[in-house]
Amino acid sequence: MGSGNGDGENSLSVQSYDTGDICLIDNPGGHLQGEIQHAGIIDKSKYSDYDSLCFLSAQPNLGVIYESPNTYRDNYDEAYNCMVSGITASQRLDAVDLSDDYVGQPYYWYASKTDTTKWYCSKVVWYGYKNAVSIDIDEDGGCWVLPEDVLYDDDVVCWYHWE
Repeated sequence: MGSGNGDGENSLSVQSYDTGDICLIDNPGGHLQGEIQHAGIIDKSKYSDYDSLCFLSAQPNLGVIYESPNTYRDNYDEAYNCMVSGITASQRLDAVDLSDDYVGQPYYWYASKTDTTKWYCSKVVWYGYKNAVSIDIDEDGGCWVLPEDVLYDDDVVCWYHWE
């Protein structure tokens, strides 16, 4: 993992993302959810600037929502630009569209992967790929899919890391 300096900022560039790409973000130190703190999947059609609500994810007390790139850039030391390899742009869009169906659903940090009534950030990202294009991006295949499970999955390629 990177070394982030603890200032809660990174140099994330949304211009390098395409719809369906995954952003994994982190601050230094251990976390309840593992090595990586947060995950989101981008819908580039919703992006116009860093205030745009274009990263689909989930947050406590908010549920499944779209977040701005500013949230990802200004509150975390590290950001990883990742993609699921070997699929088309249309399949990436299908993954986003399926996860988008759950916007407004409640957050529950230890909901099982099979529960479609409660969500957490990396489950939103995982669900679209698993159920729209039959690619399981959960590295260890457990009951939950953590952000680090996405990072280390063989179908996921991370090509840029911002600090």
